[in-house]
Amino acid sequence: YENTTTATRTVEVKAVPRPEVVWPEGKVIYLTFDDGPCENTYRVLDILDRYNVKATFFTVGYFVDRRPEIVRETVSRGHFVACHSYTHDFPTCYASADAFMKEIDKWAAAYEKAVGSPQTNIRVRFPGGSTTGLCPKDIKAEIKARLAEKGYAWFDWNAGNNDRWPQGNVNHLPTKQYLLESYRKSMDWHEKENSPHVVFLCHDTCGDTVDVLPEMIEDLIARGYTFRTIDMYPEK
Repeated sequence: YENTTTATRTVEVKAVPRPEVVWPEGKVIYLTFDDGPCENTYRVLDILDRYNVKATFFTVGYFVDRRPEIVRETVSRGHFVACHSYTHDFPTCYASADAFMKEIDKWAAAYEKAVGSPQTNIRVRFPGGSTTGLCPKDIKAEIKARLAEKGYAWFDWNAGNNDRWPQGNVNHLPTKQYLLESYRKSMDWHEKENSPHVVFLCHDTCGDTVDVLPEMIEDLIARGYTFRTIDMYPEK
């Protein structure tokens, strides 16, 4: 991952009250952005503000420690910041269940240092997803049990724009066109299946995703989706 450093922004962080969870009838989508924070995150936040949309940022603790001002701004704008490990290094994360839980603890410490208060509703995404073959099955099962003991829900995804899967671009489309076509195919499938809750994966570390984000959001609005953050997902 590449995180570029520019002039530091100072942001006053205020507690953002979470609305009471009342599930609307109809379709709900959870936009999730992985692997930040990074300089692109500012652009994402501005786009989300433009459409009055809230999203979830599955952050890497290493970058939280290095760009805390971005995390503060993300929280101050009413978005949810979740855990995507501390290092996102597969051998480190998946060495053992203890190693994985230490990753979460380090992420939590980085978040609290950045924001000034702890994340009381920790939500986790496995690096590579929970089905990754890079984590032995026995360790994975123990990790899930340990997460449940802590009350930490974990989330994969069921939709995305393939911004981390360029090998899927078998027709050699321009990157932005490929991302939009991947997005539309993914959402068309959910429309066909009448999926009530869509967890959408993309990456704020991908500049092309940021470029096409307005078009994706406008299409989701046209499709009639309500936007929610992952902490508002029904109990797993």
